[in-house]
Amino acid sequence: MPIVKRKVETNPDGYREVSVEFRAARAAQLEARGVHLRTGRIRCPMLDASRSELTYGHKALPRTDKKALARWARALGLPPVGVKTIAYLSGPWYKALYNLVRGDFNDDAVNTGLIIRLKHGVNTGVLSTGQFDQIALNEFVWSIRPSLKGTVINNAFLHTPDAAQLYVDSDAMPAVMAHNLMNANKPRPGTGRVLSKFEMEQLLLGVLGQEVKLDMARPHKTSRALLVRDMHDFYKYGVFPVPREEGLQAAGLIDVPSGIETP
Repeated sequence: MPIVKRKVETNPDGYREVSVEFRAARAAQLEARGVHLRTGRIRCPMLDASRSELTYGHKALPRTDKKALARWARALGLPPVGVKTIAYLSGPWYKALYNLVRGDFNDDAVNTGLIIRLKHGVNTGVLSTGQFDQIALNEFVWSIRPSLKGTVINNAFLHTPDAAQLYVDSDAMPAVMAHNLMNANKPRPGTGRVLSKFEMEQLLLGVLGQEVKLDMARPHKTSRALLVRDMHDFYKYGVFPVPREEGLQAAGLIDVPSGIETP
């Protein structure tokens, strides 16, 4: 069988990603295995991607004890103390002290835990039902790029030149938050707004994004941005963008394939 080799390219803005050929082959392989149809998913996409072995053959976060959490956090460029605190608070409120003392947490309790409850439904909606929701992703992208309304944000579109420099960036945060707030389950979500803003800025862009030059008039200015096609693959398949793949592989937590066999 022919093999499409993994090739990392840098686009004109300075963003690093795998080639479209490899991306398409990887998507076809993962869809043939039904990865995109997975149900019962964790509503935190970072944790969901890391606690599944379907994409990389084993879990990027193999255990949920404090040593495994610290190793995982460092590989993602996150502060271990902050990650542990969020993890211990992710279950029911009455388990927080128990989790802290034990130095562990139950990822099965995240979807009904304290942090999810405090968010009051303020989120992208992409994993809210426990599986990938294509319609929710479409609406999320349309909210920040209204000119795309009516376009399905799937592989058929994302693997074309029209999506080559389509980003979610720091300038899009007001539109992102306006979209997320539309999903709130109460008129005044309070903490939901704060937690969602933290997730979007510090996790979605802060961890998965890259510094790119989007303003040609100011060549020394950079913006934090995430390619929409990388965001799509992260939510749909649990695939990390190139820099995060490299960090997790260097830490010995995942094995990134050097190539994909095609029929």
